[in-house]
Parts: sequence; structure tokens; C-alpha cells
Amino acid sequence: ELIDALAAAGDMDGALALARAQAAAPGAEAERQVRLGRLLAQRDDFDGAAAAFRAAQAGYADDQLPWTLLLFEGSALEQGKRWDEARAVLERAAKIAPNEPVILNYLGYAQIERRQNVAAALELLKKASALKPQDASITDSLGWAQFVTGDVDAAVPVLERAAAAAPTDSTINEHLGDALWVAGRRYEARYAWAAASVFAEGDVATRLAAKRTMGMRPEYAAP
Repeated sequence: ELIDALAAAGDMDGALALARAQAAAPGAEAERQVRLGRLLAQRDDFDGAAAAFRAAQAGYADDQLPWTLLLFEGSALEQGKRWDEARAVLERAAKIAPNEPVILNYLGYAQIERRQNVAAALELLKKASALKPQDASITDSLGWAQFVTGDVDAAVPVLERAAAAAPTDSTINEHLGDALWVAGRRYEARYAWAAASVFAEGDVATRLAAKRTMGMRPEYAAP
């Protein structure tokens, strides 16, 4: 509770110091390692976070390992630009919990972003969407995968459904705009990019402004 209170008050150094001490205590339970990993991830120390999440797994037998700990580790590795390691961890999580949509979505979308194994990734996202059809993020992942694999006609209504469920999500609206542009619905594409721009920042905001002005170009495509 004190760690959480320190973090909420903005004293991240104090929160991290206490979390490290608790995680280093003899016989520290997995929960302490997870708390440390989350704090480190908030600090963009993804290598440290991955190590903490891995340490949280030490007390479990292979057949009892919670898939969530593998997802945490895989996410930290992926954000830390250690994709090959992340993919192996996420694939292990998917084997443990093959019907968990959050794992299927993460593993599928991460590969779509990198344009790797796109056909297999699309199948993962189809399964995730079937398991959790009301999740806007998963719906977006599926629509974007369909777009990336060239099935624009299928992608547009899926992305429209995702945007209707999450109208303030910049990523979803940008994806929808890109798909609408390719489908020839260019006025609607600019409208979607404008919606995406409301909450966009940094490079994303710059890319969206360019698309709204000059239209879709390869260098402006969403990742």
C-alpha cells in the first residue's frame, strides 16, 4: 500500500526503492516482483521490468505458471525492442492459455506491426475477435490485419465497428482513415484522420496532419 501511495503521490524514486527492497527480501512472493516490474515499466526501464517479471515466475512449476506473468514479461521485452525474445515468451503464453484473447491479440498485432507471419497473425486475431467480439482494441487489430493483408473490403466495416466503440482512440481512427482512403472514400478518410488528431501527440500528430493535407502516401502509413 505504501509503494502504491508513493507512486500515486509522484515519489517514484521512493516507490522504486521500497519495491526493490521488498522484491529482494528472502522468499519474496511473485506479487512483489510484479509490482517492481510495473514500476520499472512506468520508468521505461523495460529490461529491468522484464527481469522482474521473469523473477516472479521462479516459484512456479512449468505446468502451474500463470500466463499473465509471461504476458507481462513479453510485453516488457517487446517495448524494450527485444522482439525475438518477446515473441518466444508470448508464444509460450499462448500455448499455456490458447483461448485467452488478450494474448492472441498481443502476439498477433505485434507481428502485424512488423509485417511478420501476417497470415498466421491474422488467424490469431480472428480467434481473439471471436472470443471477445465487443473489445474495440481487438476489433481494431483484426481490421488492421485484414487491411495489411490486402483485404480492404473486409477491413473497412471491421474498423468502422472498432471506431464506433472507441471514438476517441487515435490509433483506431488512423487505421480507419488509412483503410477508407485506399477504399476510395477519401472525404471520410480525412474525417477519420481528423478524429484521430484530437488526442494524437508527437510523430503521430505530425503524420496525421500530413495525411489530412496531402492524402495517403507510403511514408505516412500507420505502422
